[in-house]
Amino acid sequence: MRVKILGLLLLLLLSACAGEVYDGAYTASGDGFEEKDLRKDEQFTATDDLNIVVKLNKHDDPVIVMARFIDPNGDILQEVETEAASNVGTAILGVDYEARTDTANQWVVGRYRVDIFVDDQRVDTVYFRVD
Repeated sequence: MRVKILGLLLLLLLSACAGEVYDGAYTASGDGFEEKDLRKDEQFTATDDLNIVVKLNKHDDPVIVMARFIDPNGDILQEVETEAASNVGTAILGVDYEARTDTANQWVVGRYRVDIFVDDQRVDTVYFRVD
Protein backbone atom coordinates (compact mmCIF):
# COMPACT_ATOMS: atom_id res chain seq x y z
CA MET A 1 0.00 0.00 0.00
CA ARG A 2 2.82 2.37 0.89
CA VAL A 3 4.45 1.83 -2.53
CA LYS A 4 1.16 2.61 -4.31
CA ILE A 5 0.74 5.88 -2.41
CA LEU A 6 4.35 6.85 -3.06
CA GLY A 7 3.94 6.02 -6.76
CA LEU A 8 0.74 8.08 -6.96
CA LEU A 9 2.42 11.07 -5.31
CA LEU A 10 5.34 10.83 -7.71
CA LEU A 11 2.96 10.67 -10.68
CA LEU A 12 1.09 13.76 -9.46
CA LEU A 13 4.34 15.64 -8.96
CA LEU A 14 5.61 14.79 -12.43
CA SER A 15 2.33 15.70 -14.10
CA ALA A 16 2.33 19.09 -12.36
CA CYS A 17 5.87 19.77 -13.60
CA ALA A 18 5.01 18.75 -17.17
CA GLY A 19 2.55 21.63 -17.52
CA GLU A 20 5.01 24.36 -16.52
CA VAL A 21 5.10 27.06 -19.18
CA TYR A 22 7.87 29.19 -17.65
CA ASP A 23 11.45 28.10 -18.35
CA GLY A 24 13.59 31.03 -17.18
CA ALA A 25 14.36 34.74 -17.55
CA TYR A 26 17.29 37.11 -17.73
CA THR A 27 18.02 40.81 -18.18
CA ALA A 28 19.52 42.06 -21.43
CA SER A 29 20.58 45.34 -22.97
CA GLY A 30 20.01 46.49 -26.50
CA ASP A 31 17.50 48.16 -28.74
CA GLY A 32 15.94 45.23 -30.56
CA PHE A 33 12.85 43.07 -30.74
CA GLU A 34 14.58 39.71 -31.16
CA GLU A 35 16.76 37.81 -28.72
CA LYS A 36 19.68 37.78 -31.18
CA ASP A 37 19.73 41.61 -31.11
CA LEU A 38 20.17 41.74 -27.32
CA ARG A 39 23.11 41.18 -25.00
CA LYS A 40 22.65 39.36 -21.70
CA ASP A 41 23.60 41.82 -18.98
CA GLU A 42 22.93 42.55 -15.32
CA GLN A 43 24.55 46.01 -15.14
CA PHE A 44 23.19 49.09 -16.89
CA THR A 45 23.69 52.84 -17.14
CA ALA A 46 21.01 55.44 -16.43
CA THR A 47 20.13 55.82 -20.12
CA ASP A 48 20.20 52.17 -21.25
CA ASP A 49 17.30 50.33 -22.82
CA LEU A 50 16.54 47.37 -20.60
CA ASN A 51 14.90 44.10 -21.58
CA ILE A 52 13.64 41.06 -19.76
CA VAL A 53 13.93 37.94 -21.89
CA VAL A 54 11.45 35.29 -20.75
CA LYS A 55 11.93 31.73 -22.03
CA LEU A 56 8.80 29.60 -22.32
CA ASN A 57 8.33 25.87 -22.63
CA LYS A 58 5.95 24.46 -25.22
CA HIS A 59 2.39 25.52 -24.44
CA ASP A 60 -0.91 24.88 -26.19
CA ASP A 61 -2.71 28.15 -25.46
CA PRO A 62 -1.66 31.81 -25.49
CA VAL A 63 -0.27 33.06 -22.17
CA ILE A 64 0.12 36.55 -20.72
CA VAL A 65 3.71 37.32 -19.72
CA MET A 66 4.29 40.35 -17.50
CA ALA A 67 7.35 41.98 -15.93
CA ARG A 68 6.95 44.30 -12.94
CA PHE A 69 9.96 46.59 -12.51
CA ILE A 70 10.57 47.62 -8.90
CA ASP A 71 13.04 50.39 -8.10
CA PRO A 72 15.70 50.36 -5.35
CA ASN A 73 13.21 51.99 -2.93
CA GLY A 74 10.68 49.17 -3.42
CA ASP A 75 8.26 51.21 -5.54
CA ILE A 76 6.71 49.83 -8.73
CA LEU A 77 8.37 51.68 -11.59
CA GLN A 78 6.59 50.12 -14.54
CA GLU A 79 4.72 47.01 -15.67
CA VAL A 80 5.19 45.64 -19.18
CA GLU A 81 3.17 42.75 -20.58
CA THR A 82 2.64 40.83 -23.77
CA GLU A 83 0.61 37.89 -24.96
CA ALA A 84 2.71 34.94 -26.11
CA ALA A 85 0.91 32.82 -28.70
CA SER A 86 1.13 29.04 -28.46
CA ASN A 87 4.03 28.92 -30.94
CA VAL A 88 6.13 31.55 -29.07
CA GLY A 89 9.09 30.27 -27.05
CA THR A 90 10.62 33.63 -26.06
CA ALA A 91 8.90 36.79 -24.86
CA ILE A 92 10.87 40.05 -24.74
CA LEU A 93 9.57 42.74 -22.42
CA GLY A 94 11.46 45.97 -22.89
CA VAL A 95 11.68 49.40 -21.33
CA ASP A 96 12.92 51.76 -24.04
CA TYR A 97 14.67 54.74 -22.46
CA GLU A 98 13.64 57.13 -25.25
CA ALA A 99 9.98 56.08 -25.00
CA ARG A 100 9.71 56.58 -21.23
CA THR A 101 7.42 59.41 -20.28
CA ASP A 102 9.70 60.40 -17.41
CA THR A 103 13.07 60.61 -19.18
CA ALA A 104 14.04 63.46 -16.86
CA ASN A 105 13.96 60.84 -14.12
CA GLN A 106 16.58 58.47 -15.46
CA TRP A 107 17.15 55.10 -13.88
CA VAL A 108 18.42 55.90 -10.39
CA VAL A 109 21.56 54.17 -9.21
CA GLY A 110 20.89 50.98 -7.29
CA ARG A 111 19.64 47.42 -7.39
CA TYR A 112 16.32 46.79 -9.15
CA ARG A 113 13.99 43.82 -8.88
CA VAL A 114 11.81 42.47 -11.68
CA ASP A 115 8.98 40.11 -10.80
CA ILE A 116 8.03 37.83 -13.70
CA PHE A 117 4.41 36.69 -14.08
CA VAL A 118 2.84 34.15 -16.42
CA ASP A 119 -0.96 34.22 -16.51
CA ASP A 120 -1.07 36.29 -13.30
CA GLN A 121 1.13 33.84 -11.36
CA ARG A 122 4.50 35.11 -10.16
CA VAL A 123 7.01 32.57 -11.45
CA ASP A 124 10.38 34.22 -10.82
CA THR A 125 12.29 37.31 -9.76
CA VAL A 126 15.42 38.64 -11.48
CA TYR A 127 17.69 41.50 -10.45
CA PHE A 128 19.84 44.11 -12.18
CA ARG A 129 21.95 47.10 -11.20
CA VAL A 130 22.15 50.62 -12.52
CA ASP A 131 25.48 52.38 -11.93
